Amino acid sequence: MRTILDYRRDSLCVLNEFQIPNDRHGKVLLRRWYPVQRAEEAEVRTLLGRPVTKADSGEGIYLDEEGNVFQLAEKGGTEPIEVERAPIQRRKRGNARVEASPNGAVASAEGPAPADHHGDENHRNGRENGRKRRSRGSSANTARTRGGRERKAIAEAAEPEQLNLREKFAEVRRRLGYVQKRGHNERHKYSYVMAADVAGSVGDILAELGVVMIPQLQSISTETPRSSSERIARIVMNYRFVDTKSGEELTVRVAGEGADPGDKAPYKAMTGALKYALLQSFLLASGDDPEDERGNSRSALASERVITPEEAHELGRLIEETGTELERVLAYYRISALSEMTEASYRRALELLNRKLAKQSQRETAHAQI
Repeated sequence: MRTILDYRRDSLCVLNEFQIPNDRHGKVLLRRWYPVQRAEEAEVRTLLGRPVTKADSGEGIYLDEEGNVFQLAEKGGTEPIEVERAPIQRRKRGNARVEASPNGAVASAEGPAPADHHGDENHRNGRENGRKRRSRGSSANTARTRGGRERKAIAEAAEPEQLNLREKFAEVRRRLGYVQKRGHNERHKYSYVMAADVAGSVGDILAELGVVMIPQLQSISTETPRSSSERIARIVMNYRFVDTKSGEELTVRVAGEGADPGDKAPYKAMTGALKYALLQSFLLASGDDPEDERGNSRSALASERVITPEEAHELGRLIEETGTELERVLAYYRISALSEMTEASYRRALELLNRKLAKQSQRETAHAQI
């Protein structure tokens, strides 16, 4: 399967190409054009042929290798404006292999067949007529069976590329990568990643990919130290990730510990175990390091601080100057406003926008010289 940017019917489109079985000896190339936006071909010529990757099925969002965002006109409900099917057949004629290309031209691996004598030609015609008479009675059933197989193949090919469970784990990491710190401990004055944010972000992508997570408590112990009134709970959890389509499973085992003066210690331990199971399973960056004793220091917090109003203004100016849609930038970085962007995301966005601006300047210069 190949997904690229293309131009069709006065629109910039996402083109999906994939092969499906046609019969026992050939395949069909199925091509579908999904509109992104109305445009002149000259305006989008530099984008044509660029590979893109689906990032969000529900929002119809695709990304290119530079991180540029392309969203389908009707988001996840966009219908193709054109569908094309071209046969790709391979069959044998005698000892020669014959291949038919999508434009209908036929080429033989052994060159043109030699001329036959009239006797051989009549004999061959007689055998062919005999085969036609024998197959006439079953041709209708064969056509129906072939048609059913072809419709099933088209339906299966139209589905997104099937990934195994390990590939789906990698897809979660590719889409998410980072979880912001939204929790704040007032007592000790430090920020932290909330388990609900991790579970929500990862859970949405797992649900889209058809993966469920099943928690299993393996062991639990509690104690109340003499020097404290808090009850401490220590647990070991197994988290089973199950692919709902293939039944493939992966199990992650994580320890957790929680303290509470009441009866919530086990639940705090489970919450901690869940958070670190997801963070570590998908290698998500959060800025939290349990071994860093300076976790609540100013230097640790500064690395994750949000950008200043001046930086947000500069980013907004670049977005406007390059003609980039603000909504797509916010959707890509999963924020509701530029002021929520972290420094790491800001540096990445600045790099991409400046690169885009430089390319636009080069195109304008080249156009002026023509």
